[in-house]
Amino acid sequence: MVDAPAWVLEVAASWLPRERLGGAAWAELERVLSAEESPDPGPWRSIPWQVEVLEALADPLIGWVVILKGAQMGVSELIRCAIGRWALHDPGDVLWVMANREAAEKAMEKLRAMFRSTPSLRELVSPRRSDTTLLEMRLTNGMRIVIGWAGSPQSLSSDPFRRVILDEAAKYRWQVHGETNPVDFCKERTKVFGPLGLIVLLSSPKADGDIICVNHGQVLDRRVFAVPCPTCDSVQAIDETRVRWPGGGWESAPSAPEERLRLAAVIERDQSAWVECRVAGCAGRLQPHLDQWRPGAGWIPDAGAEPTEKRRAFHVPEWFHWKTTLSALVVKFLRCLTPSAIQGFYNGSLGRPWRASSSAIAASTFEARAIHPRGLVPSWATTVLATADTQEDGWWWVCRAWGLGARSRLLDWGWAEDEEALLEATLRRRWAIEGGLALRATTHALAIDSGGGMETPDGSRTRDVYRLVRRTRRAFAIKGEADKDALQVPWRTTSVRVSQNKPDEIDLHLVNKTYWSDELAALINAEPVVWEECEGAGDKAYTRQMTSEQKVLVQTPTGSRWLWQKRSQSAANHLWDCSRYQCWLAEFSRVEDRSGPTWAVRVRAPTDREPRSRARDGRDEWPGIGR
Repeated sequence: MVDAPAWVLEVAASWLPRERLGGAAWAELERVLSAEESPDPGPWRSIPWQVEVLEALADPLIGWVVILKGAQMGVSELIRCAIGRWALHDPGDVLWVMANREAAEKAMEKLRAMFRSTPSLRELVSPRRSDTTLLEMRLTNGMRIVIGWAGSPQSLSSDPFRRVILDEAAKYRWQVHGETNPVDFCKERTKVFGPLGLIVLLSSPKADGDIICVNHGQVLDRRVFAVPCPTCDSVQAIDETRVRWPGGGWESAPSAPEERLRLAAVIERDQSAWVECRVAGCAGRLQPHLDQWRPGAGWIPDAGAEPTEKRRAFHVPEWFHWKTTLSALVVKFLRCLTPSAIQGFYNGSLGRPWRASSSAIAASTFEARAIHPRGLVPSWATTVLATADTQEDGWWWVCRAWGLGARSRLLDWGWAEDEEALLEATLRRRWAIEGGLALRATTHALAIDSGGGMETPDGSRTRDVYRLVRRTRRAFAIKGEADKDALQVPWRTTSVRVSQNKPDEIDLHLVNKTYWSDELAALINAEPVVWEECEGAGDKAYTRQMTSEQKVLVQTPTGSRWLWQKRSQSAANHLWDCSRYQCWLAEFSRVEDRSGPTWAVRVRAPTDREPRSRARDGRDEWPGIGR
C-alpha cells in the first residue's frame, strides 16, 4: 500500500467529525482565557470542584442544574465554558438571563472575549456585523446566544430556547410587569425541546424564600463537595461549626466589637484557623482550599438527598476558592460587626441563606431592659438620632443614642401634636451625657416619615412634611416601601417637589420596610444585648407598638414569601416604624465610621469660614450627614 502524501492526510483529517469531549475535558484542552476575561490569562485549568459541575452542564440526560454559591467563585466562567462546548459539539439556542441590563451587557462583552481568545471558537464568529449586537450573538453554525435581564419581559423574548441560564436569580423581581416570575417565564422557552431542554439556575442566596433557595430545595439530588482529612483520609463535607482557632471556634466567637477585631488581627497574622476532623479521636486539621486537590475529594450527596438523573443541585461555598485561605474567611467573619454585615457574609461567602432572628418579640424583652435613666446619653455613644412617624394630627417620635457595633439605647419617645413640639423634642433638644458634667449632646439628624400621601381637612400632610424638611437643617424625608416596590434594595433616593407651583425639590429616601424590619429584629434579639432601653420602655403604650408586627410566610401568585405584617389590623405600629427607621438612619448617618462623638465638634452651627456643601434643593446641608 502506497503512503498518501501529507497534504492528503491533512485534508482527510479536516473532514473527520470533531471529537466530542466532556465538559471538563473540552475546557482543559481548548479553552483559553484572555487578560480581559481573567487576572490569570492562559489555558484553562479546572479547580477540583468545577469538574463535576462542567460534566453536569454537558450531560444530555440532565435537564435542570441549580448552583447555590458564594460570591465570585468563578461559576460564570463555567457557564461560558459550557456555552463554548455547546457551540462546538451540541449547538442550540441559549438564553442567558442576568439581574439587570448593565450585567447583561458586561456578560456579552466577556462572552465575545471568550470566542476571540479560544482558537476553536474563533471560526464560529460570524464576520457580519449584523450577527453580533449588544445583547445577541449569531454563530456561523446557526446557533444563537441571547443575553437578557430579568426586569424586562421584552429582553427575555418569546422565542423558544433549548437552554436557559438564570444568573444571580436571588436578585430577580418576583413579578415582571404583571408577568409570572422570570424562572417560570423562562421554563416556557425550553418546553418545545422536551427532554433536550436545559434550565440552569445560579446565584448567591439571600433568604430561605428567595428564588434560588426555593428551587435548590426542590431538587432531590443535592450535592456538597467533600475533602479527605490529611491525617485519617476520612472524606467529609465542611461546615462552619467545626472551624477552630487557638483558644476558640466559630460558635464561641466573641460578640464585643473590640474583641472580634483583636482576634481577627491575630488570626490574620498567624494564619491559625483550621477545620477540625469530624472523626472522633482524630487530631487532623483540614484546609479546604488545599485539601480539595487531595485524592478522594469530590461531590457527595447532601444529608437527605436522593440521586436522580434529570436534576442536579450543587452548593459551592467560598471554602473552595483557590485564592482564599480558611484564615482569611474567619477574619472576614470576625470583622462583621452588624447583623447586616453578618448576613452579607453568610450569603456571599458561605453561600447560605440568612435566617433572620425570630419575629416573635415579647413585651417582656423591652420591660426587662427598661433600666437606664431616661434622657441620659451613655458614655460609649457617638451619635443621637431621631425618627418620627407622621399621623393626621401629629407625630410619634423616638430618639436613640448609637455607638459602634450597632449598639444603641433608647433615650426618649413620645407624641408631638405640632411641628414646634416635634422639633423641641428631637432636633432642638440637648441631652445630658454620662459623666459629661456640663457638656450636652445634640441630636445629629431627624428622619420624618412622609405620611404616604395622607390628606387632611387642612391639605396634604405629605406636603407639610416636605415643607418642614425643606426649612429644617438636618431633617430628612423618608417613606417606607414594600419589597415588590423596593426591588429588594435597602433604600433608594428620589427627588420630590415641595410645592406643585414652585420648582424647589428635596430628596425623598425610599426605605425597604422588610429589609430594615429584619435588621431591627436581629438587633433586638442579638446576644449579648445591643438594643438597650431606658425607663419608660416598659410602658404598655411602648411595648404594644414594639410587638405589633411579626414575620409570616405569605402565599402569593408567584410563590411563598416571608413578610412583616401586623399581628392584628387594629394594632398601632408607629413606634415600630420609628425604630425601623432608626436602623436606616444609623446606616445613612455612617455611625459605624465615627470614632468620636458628633456633639464634640458640632454643638454650634457652622461659621462662614467652614466648608458647606450645597444640596440640590438649595438649603445648607449639615456636615457629617451621609447621603
